[in-house]
Amino acid sequence: MRRRFLLATLAMTISAVAVLGIPLAITFSHLKRAELISGLDQDAEVISVRSESSSGDVVEATARPGRTVETTSRGTPPQYVGRRFDDTTWSRRVTNNSGTTVRVGMDSAIISASNRQAWLLVLGLGITGVAAAVGLSTMFARRVARPIADIAAAARRIGAGDFAARAPTSDIAELAEVADALNHGSRELARQLTFERQFIHDASHQLRTPLTALQVRLDDLAERQPPGDIADLDAAQRYVDRLRHTIDDLVRLRRDETEPPCVIELVALVESHLAEPRRRLHVTNRFVRIAAPDEVHTKGSPSIIGQILDVLLDNAITHGDGTVLVTVGVDATERAARVVIRDGGPGIEPTKSLVLFERPPAPDEPHGIGLALARTLAESLGGRLMLTDACTATFELLLTLAPGDEEPSVDPLLSRW
Repeated sequence: MRRRFLLATLAMTISAVAVLGIPLAITFSHLKRAELISGLDQDAEVISVRSESSSGDVVEATARPGRTVETTSRGTPPQYVGRRFDDTTWSRRVTNNSGTTVRVGMDSAIISASNRQAWLLVLGLGITGVAAAVGLSTMFARRVARPIADIAAAARRIGAGDFAARAPTSDIAELAEVADALNHGSRELARQLTFERQFIHDASHQLRTPLTALQVRLDDLAERQPPGDIADLDAAQRYVDRLRHTIDDLVRLRRDETEPPCVIELVALVESHLAEPRRRLHVTNRFVRIAAPDEVHTKGSPSIIGQILDVLLDNAITHGDGTVLVTVGVDATERAARVVIRDGGPGIEPTKSLVLFERPPAPDEPHGIGLALARTLAESLGGRLMLTDACTATFELLLTLAPGDEEPSVDPLLSRW
């Protein structure tokens, strides 16, 4: 910033010196030359008057140093004081009443020297002005740059999560206003973040308490039921476990405390999350079909990937129709593990596909936050979730491929209902 400020000031100062100094030097040199020529006229008049009644000695005494005087009377040869006139002499001529012609001149080098003095004077003033401008701009740049650097440092600390950072105030009103706004925003962010974290903690605690009680109640009922009549209880327990894991994962995600990634066999993970969708689809005479190789390995969190799969499968079951096709493989171009989920429904309207992954601004919006949350979870793993074909409601999930995994081919004969 300082360098740009100095260069800008230097450019403006040089431009101002050039725009004002050159015409000033030209004007000054013209005035100086006019003054010298006017002096020649005055000398010629004075010598002309004195020569009417005086001798040549008086003329010689009257001539100023550096002047050449030529007097010519009727019938007499010219008389000279100083060197004779030549092509380098500037002169003025006057004739008095007695017919005597007086010619006074000076060497043109004197006028040239006067012009040089004018240009050197303006140049010196310009250099002095430029030096003064550079010195003042350097002082001002340091005065401005220091608080700006402090504000930038405070902003970086706040961006890194240190909401206790404060930008120091400045004696420059505009920078002081910026610092005050940044400090106020930091305090508001800290207050909102504290409130949000407390709310997450309270909400998760309040949800876990009834879930634990429900789990105990389900376990007690399972012990009292005959072995052949506990299928519904097992399903309810699975829902409770899924809800508990979902709460834990969301809390960790919000606190940026996700579990460290590990190598996951993706095909087996997908298969484990298809059991419940198969039961739900079987009631309506619909099916789930999976096309996958024997193994595909990815890096990530099994619980988070499972939540993404649950959202996509639930979306296909709720809004789709016909058979739900799940394809697991490797994207050779992206070098990523890939899961594609497509249903046989009517597809997604183009207008809805534009806002499909956006969180609704109000609770009564027609679409929920499931897909938006799923995309957030995918991005937290370094992956991507996208709608690749709205006409067939095809969603594609790309995940980090485990090191050393080759691209497996997906044989249609491996597809399973």
